Amino acid sequence: MELLAHKALFELDVALAGRSDDVEQALERAISAAGAYAGGTFTAADHAKAATLYKKACDADNATGCYALATFIRHGWGTKANAFEADDTLKKACDLGNATACKELHQ
Repeated sequence: MELLAHKALFELDVALAGRSDDVEQALERAISAAGAYAGGTFTAADHAKAATLYKKACDADNATGCYALATFIRHGWGTKANAFEADDTLKKACDLGNATACKELHQ
């Protein structure tokens, strides 16, 4: 499972550096790997690894990654809890088109 995170991060880094045309596919694999770590699929849950993958996806302007990262930041899963940072990340997710993030912002 450790290899999954490294491979997902590597593929995403390569795609974001412009050495691959498969940025969306690399983002999907990173989100999938993060979900596996978050839920403990195939291994014990590792929220720090999940948060790292979600942050990488969010930094690449992936709405799903930003929404998941905001949730992790709000609850302190794999990262330090920070309500202000969580709100900023949630706003970014909304701005990128994540409807669930927009709903949460307007509650």
